[in-house]
Amino acid sequence: MKRELKGKYLLAAFITAVIFLLGMFLGMVVEGKRAELISDIAQEQKLSLGSLQLQYQLISELEQKGNCPAVSSTFEEYMKQLVKAQERLDKYEKDAKVNKDTFSMLKQEYVQAEVNYWLLARKTKELCDRDFVTILFFYTPEEQCPDCNDQSFVLTYIKQLLKEKVLIFSFDATLEREPIINVLRNSYNLTAYPALVIEGKTVHGMQDKEDILKEVCPEFKQTPEECAIS
Repeated sequence: MKRELKGKYLLAAFITAVIFLLGMFLGMVVEGKRAELISDIAQEQKLSLGSLQLQYQLISELEQKGNCPAVSSTFEEYMKQLVKAQERLDKYEKDAKVNKDTFSMLKQEYVQAEVNYWLLARKTKELCDRDFVTILFFYTPEEQCPDCNDQSFVLTYIKQLLKEKVLIFSFDATLEREPIINVLRNSYNLTAYPALVIEGKTVHGMQDKEDILKEVCPEFKQTPEECAIS
């Protein structure tokens, strides 16, 4: 009887180990597929960005501002792609159990793409006389910044209110492996989080929607109706 019980325990332990290892393997496969998908998205973003940069250089050289509507339309489409990539990264971060280094590298690529799009947005505004406002949002993990999530929700409201009239770029201020973050922190004298940089002006601490609109609305050449009714 004891031998039979011992055999059953060993069999159960073996089956449990196999199931555990199989689960680990499947988890790593799924993580790898996610990383591969996001890496493909990052590569697509790079190609799109390179195309846009060439378009702007061509317009600048030829001084053909008549091409601005087409370029601006393309830029807006790429901005939508960037938002989708951010959503995928957020989901990956919440679900990820392994491959943290891979995620960190993908996040670094995304930050670089964001900065490039932000610079292109500035170029669009200058060259094509576009009327929009840019906001840089710097955050840290929740344990360091309890208000950062709330700030993110407020910015989501601002985006829904003003739509394409406002461009919001979000940056993890703790991403030390990306030197660009340090450059931005030093350039805008970031000392506390959340922090917003609205058209070059730094604002520290949690800002409600009224606070943000007070800073954003005067930056427009033509004040949007949403500013009056908000």
